[in-house]
Amino acid sequence: PGKYIESTFEIFNINEHENASYELSIDNLGTEPVSVDPKIVIYEDSFSEKVRLDKILETVSIETKSSTKIEGTLDTSLFPAGTYNVTTTLYHYGNITEFERILLVGQRALEIKDYDHQFIQGKINPFNILVQSKWNSEMTPVYARVTITDNGAVVGEFRTVSNSLEPWGAKSLMGFFDAENLESKRYLANIFVHYEDLSINKLVAIYVNDPPMSFDYRPIIISSLSVFGIFLVIILVLLIKRVNQLKSRLRGAKNEKGK
Repeated sequence: PGKYIESTFEIFNINEHENASYELSIDNLGTEPVSVDPKIVIYEDSFSEKVRLDKILETVSIETKSSTKIEGTLDTSLFPAGTYNVTTTLYHYGNITEFERILLVGQRALEIKDYDHQFIQGKINPFNILVQSKWNSEMTPVYARVTITDNGAVVGEFRTVSNSLEPWGAKSLMGFFDAENLESKRYLANIFVHYEDLSINKLVAIYVNDPPMSFDYRPIIISSLSVFGIFLVIILVLLIKRVNQLKSRLRGAKNEKGK
């Protein structure tokens, strides 16, 4: 009974130089018609009070048991790439409903988020590179080339398989680093990530370590078996001695009885 609404709000991520689309749905579930005054404010980021855009939408009148959907675009074409905080406020019959959303403005770029840096000498090691897209569209192909150097001399080089990245997605690119003939020490790795017709690179330190020592359990097993064998022999000797003692007592008892 009375005035009661339920609503949803969505704003859709974009790339640089694009306008952002939004969608506001309002359902009047009460028994009285209502009027709603929506307002959208975009802030510089989640921690800033600096307003980048302030838009008051037209008043919406909704009959009882009816719904309305408001779709539109915001002039965000001059927004630089980044993350923006969006607050949408609905003023209705003396009440306020607020939505907090995030708007991502993408740029055609990748970021190297993480990479393997510890490897084992004497073997071929997997080398994983975690990359993340900053673009609101699919990127393909995406692959990495890695060059390993020691005091400026190239001692290894490999390429990962090609892959694709979903909008804003992250993925691990895997290649294989041959450390079979390398010393255990510090090296430099120049990671080049190629995406479509662009590339980025990162120069990092990596480490080739001695293989873990394998433990030979055979001496312990042999020693344990030897101790167990000696223990069994002692038990057997004691049992034989005990049996002989019992036999002697039985013979002595029989002799006493015969007398």
